Amino acid sequence: MDEIAVGSGSLCFSNIVWPLSAGKSLAIAQGNLKFKQLTASPDAFFATVQTEAELEIFITAQSLFEIVAKEIEDRGTLLNLNLNDGAIEIEAEFMVAFAKVKGNLKCRLQIIEAKTLNVDLIDARLLGVGATTLAKSFISSINPIFDVSAFPYPSRIEKADIVDGNLLIKISVSPNNSKSSSA
Repeated sequence: MDEIAVGSGSLCFSNIVWPLSAGKSLAIAQGNLKFKQLTASPDAFFATVQTEAELEIFITAQSLFEIVAKEIEDRGTLLNLNLNDGAIEIEAEFMVAFAKVKGNLKCRLQIIEAKTLNVDLIDARLLGVGATTLAKSFISSINPIFDVSAFPYPSRIEKADIVDGNLLIKISVSPNNSKSSSA
């Protein structure tokens, strides 16, 4: 069957599990793709943006908690993760030698080369020696927290903000000239 040409519009979705690198995945609570021109195949859900589109996704603090907790499970225990006042606040117990050390980290969002979203350490409150080194090691182990490399279209992270306790990521999506891309 022929492709269907769609003028401007938007596609809304919710509860998507997005694959990241190294077997990690991230739950996207809600998303909205705004486009000016799109073609779709009625035989299977395949769609191609014909002009640049804008994608907004919301990721909950709970989703980030789950991915960070899994990432650090061999080095400690994640106790709490909050998204407040433009910062990510992390409370965790870290294993240092044979002792558990409780720590509080405050991080900001950092977009790297418009492809990955990382957290960058602002402040670390840990007991013991080498707190900054331990905190930086922890942060490097959870980065990136989001990556557009697996997207089916050429994409760029334009902005990342904390809105109402959720992470909002704005992404520009460029046309992919191959007809085998899926939306």
